[in-house]
Amino acid sequence: MTALGLFLVLLAVLVLLALVLGGDRAPAVLDLGLFDVDTTTMGIFLIGAATVLVFAAGLELLRSGLRRGHERRKELKHARAVVAKQDQRRDSEQPARAERQGETATGSDPVVERRTAHEHQDPGADEGDDSRRRT
Repeated sequence: MTALGLFLVLLAVLVLLALVLGGDRAPAVLDLGLFDVDTTTMGIFLIGAATVLVFAAGLELLRSGLRRGHERRKELKHARAVVAKQDQRRDSEQPARAERQGETATGSDPVVERRTAHEHQDPGADEGDDSRRRT
């Protein structure tokens, strides 16, 4: 594929050089409906070549944008699958961990218990630290 692409690019360059160096310089009129453009046959060829170039660049930008969007969606799907697997693993390990720690089937959460125990400790101690920082 690379060799064929290189061959076609070289062929296009050779044809362009042949047309530019030996092309017909006869006057021509390009009718665009609302107005006419006076040019040469070479000018019409170059306008066509520029149009094809702009079209090819637009297709390449569209292709790369679609590819980037597809890769981003693929990465997001993978990340969601990893998070779901981690959540599932954590959920399946929680009852086993609770049984090892001797908790009842009511299922008190040790993280919540630590937070509430910390909140019920001496609240004045934390406030004193904050007041020292403010001064």
